[in-house]
Amino acid sequence: MNNYMLEKTRDESKLSFRKQWSYIKHVKRLTDDRYGWLSHLAQFCSVGLTGMMVDLSMYSFLLKITAALSFSLYLSRATAIVTAMTWNFWVNRRLTFSYSRYGNPIKQYIRFVATCSAGGAINWCVAVGLVRFVPIFSQRVLISAVVGIAAGTLLNFSMSLHWVFARPNAASKQAGSKGL
Repeated sequence: MNNYMLEKTRDESKLSFRKQWSYIKHVKRLTDDRYGWLSHLAQFCSVGLTGMMVDLSMYSFLLKITAALSFSLYLSRATAIVTAMTWNFWVNRRLTFSYSRYGNPIKQYIRFVATCSAGGAINWCVAVGLVRFVPIFSQRVLISAVVGIAAGTLLNFSMSLHWVFARPNAASKQAGSKGL
């Protein structure tokens, strides 16, 4: 039996993790080039789902360890939100908007928090506004929440794409290289 057959029966990959990761990054670049902002939106939403898992896990964990404190609900919720927001920032910076990882992370983080806050406000206003002022939604509160989430997500994505993680344009690159 030759080596090829022996390697196949062991169920070991010939590709190292590094090569697999390199391939995944290549596919991401191809997808970004082909589908542009739609690719970024899909990645942004995927990161948001992982952020939701981080949020709920942290919230559950903190509620259990702070159960004796009278302010545990408020402290736990705030901490979970900040943790998830920070998670989303770093993963979006590294994955969704990978071209921006060389920018100033503190400036980007402050902008991201502002963006998420604006998105949260839009989410709340749309969801509550629909229930309050559109009769069909008064009995469909969860549907109004989904519409609010979609509106907040679109605002968050748009502001992240164009402001938080904006690609530097050629003019600002040239001005920066001239010391201006």
